[in-house]
Amino acid sequence: DAVAFDCVSQQQENTSLRQDNGCFQTWWRGDYTIVPEHNLLLDVWDCIVIFGLLLTAIVLPFEVALIKETPLRLYIVDKAIDLIFTIDIVVTFNVAYIVTNETASMTHQERFERRPLLIARQYMAFPFSDRFRAGWFWPDCFTVIPWELLITGTDTRSYRLVRILRLVRMLRLVRVIKLFKRWHTYFGFSYAMMTIGKCIAASLMALHW
Repeated sequence: DAVAFDCVSQQQENTSLRQDNGCFQTWWRGDYTIVPEHNLLLDVWDCIVIFGLLLTAIVLPFEVALIKETPLRLYIVDKAIDLIFTIDIVVTFNVAYIVTNETASMTHQERFERRPLLIARQYMAFPFSDRFRAGWFWPDCFTVIPWELLITGTDTRSYRLVRILRLVRMLRLVRVIKLFKRWHTYFGFSYAMMTIGKCIAASLMALHW
C-alpha cells in the first residue's frame, strides 16, 4: 500500500509539473499577451492614460511654479497620477507591438509580436530608438520616481532641486507620440489629421505654460 501511495504521489507531482510547464510555455509563446487592435479594455486604459496626461500638463506647471507646499488633496491627485503611469509600465510589458518588417503573406495574428521576451527587449531598448517605437521604458520609469521622498533636505538648494526634478514628469507628455502612432495604425487617421492634432495640442500646452 505504501508503494502504491508513493507511486500515486509521484504521478500527481509529475502532472503538476507538466501543468506548470504548460502554463509557462503558453505565456512564453505570447498567448496571454494583449493584442491592441480592436481591444476595448486597452482603449479604455488609453483614455485613462490620456486623462493622466492632461492632468500632468495642466496641474504640474501650476503646482511647481506657484505652490510652495502641496496641499493634501493635490498630493493625493499627484500620487494617483503616478499610480496610473506605474500600472501603464506593467501593462506595456504585456501589449503586443506591430512587426515592422511585415509581409503580405502574414496572417492577422502574425502582424503582432506577442512573445514577452521580444516585447521587453523593444520596450527596454535605447530611449526613443526605432523611430520612437522602442525604448519607452526608461523615460516612463524615470517620470514615476518620487523625487520628493528621496531628497529629504530642508535647505533652499534641496527644495529647488526637488522642484526641478518634479518637472521631469513633463516627459510623460512624450507618450502622446506613442498614442498618436497607435491611433494612426488602428483607426486609420491620416498623417494630416495627426499633424494637425499634434500642432493644436502643442499650441494649447504652450499657451498654458
